[in-house]
Amino acid sequence: MSCPHGNPEEACDECAALEAKWDAGFAAGRKQAEADFAARQPVGEVVAWGVRIGDSDTWGYVEVESDADFIGKQSGLPYEKKPLYAAPPRQTSQAHLEGLDRLLGETIDQRDRYHEAADELAESIERITGVEIGEHSSANFPWQNAIEAAEEYQPAQVEWQPIETAPKAKHPMIVVIAVWDSYVSDVYGVFWDGKQWARWPHKAQPTHWMPLPAAPAIDSQGNGNG
Repeated sequence: MSCPHGNPEEACDECAALEAKWDAGFAAGRKQAEADFAARQPVGEVVAWGVRIGDSDTWGYVEVESDADFIGKQSGLPYEKKPLYAAPPRQTSQAHLEGLDRLLGETIDQRDRYHEAADELAESIERITGVEIGEHSSANFPWQNAIEAAEEYQPAQVEWQPIETAPKAKHPMIVVIAVWDSYVSDVYGVFWDGKQWARWPHKAQPTHWMPLPAAPAIDSQGNGNG
């Protein structure tokens, strides 16, 4: 390297100091570049060697393998050397990603099925109790509302109702009809044919009605429980 001060034969102290800084900077840059390169490798690269002498629990580290052998042989004791690798970048396999996607999809499907079943249950309880349950949202939980409504529900007692309130649907049905007056006091099962009460044996008009009792349970042999 020639001297910038006009002395090509021998560099001055200032030039020598500048050259030393150049060499140090080059060495540091090369070391960093090697470390960066090793970190980018799909498989870790050897960046140092560890040496352990005899039964010691302490490892020493050198940059090249030959130095590790030299130190070990100089000790006169058995020694062990191991390469030190730069940590490779963590890579997520495609199969692993696909497995996560599949698991996420199954979880979402299960959640949707749960919500659908819960909403159906809530609708059924709503029809029975008459309590409006509502649809699922972030602020409304229909299955919880349904549970609370079911716990608080008390079935209405079947009582005689005025005949004016009797159902008179267009389709046929059977209800219990009663008449109480000074001439007749009796109870009958009467058929509504869609237009009028059929098979009513009395001229007197019915005065009250109530739904038929529930049918008896049937066991596996087809017999009633009574």
